[in-house]
Amino acid sequence: MSSKEQAPISNSIQQAVEKFREEFKQKSFSGRHSELGKMINCVICSRRHRSAEICLQRFAKNEQGVELIAKGYGHGKGRLHRHWNRRSLQVVDLTRRLIPSYPNGEEDFKKARSRALNLLRKIWHATSQRVQAQQKLSRRINRG
Repeated sequence: MSSKEQAPISNSIQQAVEKFREEFKQKSFSGRHSELGKMINCVICSRRHRSAEICLQRFAKNEQGVELIAKGYGHGKGRLHRHWNRRSLQVVDLTRRLIPSYPNGEEDFKKARSRALNLLRKIWHATSQRVQAQQKLSRRINRG
């Protein structure tokens, strides 16, 4: 047989080829290209990519090479400079406003801070009492 001539294809082989082509048309892209893998929503990198691409978590480390993990949490380092909460901001603000009324240095700063905390605790307690009284009244009204 010369290289130009082809051997006749048997009927069973021809049927198998046509069956393969029909099944191939029905498959998804990842089914046709299994080496690429399926698309996934990656939890680690927050992107959508192929499962063949593997993402690894990398944690921040300090100068000694120790991973920085936020206190009480088992993941990541959190913020380096955490945001202040509302009550802490109120304490700082009132302390700064009270400092001019105390003439001495560091000792008076501590006094101003403790005075600010005492004043704010009274305000916070009164606020919570007011809310609780309103809740009690509301629940009594709703009971009928």
